[in-house]
Amino acid sequence: MEKEDYNQWFRNPVESSFTVPDYRKLISHPMDFSTMRANVRRNAYETLDALREHLVLIFDNSITYNTPASSYGQEAQRLRMIAEQKVSNAKVLMEAIEKEQARMDAAAETVLASLSDPYRDQKLAQLRSRLIKPQNPPIRPSQHHTQPAFEGARPQPGAAAGDSTSAAGVESGQLAIPELLVQHLLKERDEYMFEGKTRVRLPKAVTVARILDQFEAKALAHSTIPEEGKAEVREIVSGLRANFSDACIKCLMYPSETTAMREALRLRAGASPDKPWETIFGAEHLLRLVVHLPDKLRVARLAPERLSFVLRTLNQLLVFLSLNYAYYFDQ
Repeated sequence: MEKEDYNQWFRNPVESSFTVPDYRKLISHPMDFSTMRANVRRNAYETLDALREHLVLIFDNSITYNTPASSYGQEAQRLRMIAEQKVSNAKVLMEAIEKEQARMDAAAETVLASLSDPYRDQKLAQLRSRLIKPQNPPIRPSQHHTQPAFEGARPQPGAAAGDSTSAAGVESGQLAIPELLVQHLLKERDEYMFEGKTRVRLPKAVTVARILDQFEAKALAHSTIPEEGKAEVREIVSGLRANFSDACIKCLMYPSETTAMREALRLRAGASPDKPWETIFGAEHLLRLVVHLPDKLRVARLAPERLSFVLRTLNQLLVFLSLNYAYYFDQ
C-alpha cells in the first residue's frame, strides 16, 4: 500500500509531517503506514481483520479531518478502495491456503494414526534381537559404484558345499542381514531416539521401484536359478512393489519423517495424484520392509519349501543392497 501512496501523505504520523494543532480534537485514534509496519514486526495483528481495521482507519481519519471533497479526502478514498480490494484478495488466498493445509493435515493425521502403535517402543527394542549378524567380515562397498553389483548368497565358514549364508536364516524363519545394513538400521534408530529425527531426504534419487527393477534383472540373469525359480523371483519382487505403499504408511516411517512425507505428498499431488510410493522412497525404507517381512511370513503359514525360497530371495536382496550401499543409500 505504501507504493500506492504516491504523495507519501500517509507514510508517517500526521502530526510529525503537518502543522495541525486541532488534529487530536477530531481524530481520537491516529494511524499511518509506519505505525502499522512497526505493529507487523512485533506480530500485533493476529488476524487479517485486525490488520484491515488499522489500514482502513488511516484513510477514514483523513476523510474525517479533511472532508471527502478535499484533495486529501479524495486521495484517501482512492487508497481505501485499493486497500479493501487487496484485503479481499488476501482473504481468498488465505482461505485457499487453509483448505490446502487442512487437506495435508488430514493426510498426515492418517499416517500418524497408523504410527500410534502402543507396542512401537517394544518393537524398536526387539529390532536388534531380530538382526542375525553373519559370520563373514562386514561387506564394505566401493565408494565409486556407478552400476549396481549382484552376488548370490555366499557360503558360511564351515558350511557344507551348496549351503548359503541364508541357510541359518531360512531354517530359523529369519534373515541373515549383512553387518553393514545392521549398522545402518541401528544408526537410524539411534538418530531417532537421541535426535528425534532421521536423515532420510525425500524424494529419493534412487527409488524403491528402480532398486527392485535392477535386483530382478540381476537375479534373473543369475545362472544358478532354474526357470521355475525365476518365475517365483518375479512374483516376490512384484509382491514387494505392490505392498510397499501400504507397509510404508503402516510401519516403515519414524514419526519425524512425516514432514518430509507431507512435502513429498504435495509434490506428488502437483505432478501425478496416482504416483506410487515406491517412486518416492528409497533403499532405507525398502530395507525396513524386508526386516519386517519374517514376522508377516510366519503369519502367512507358507509351505516350508515356499518359505525357504522366499527367505533365500530376500537374503539375496539384502546382499544386493549391502554391495551397492554407496550407490543406493548415499543418494
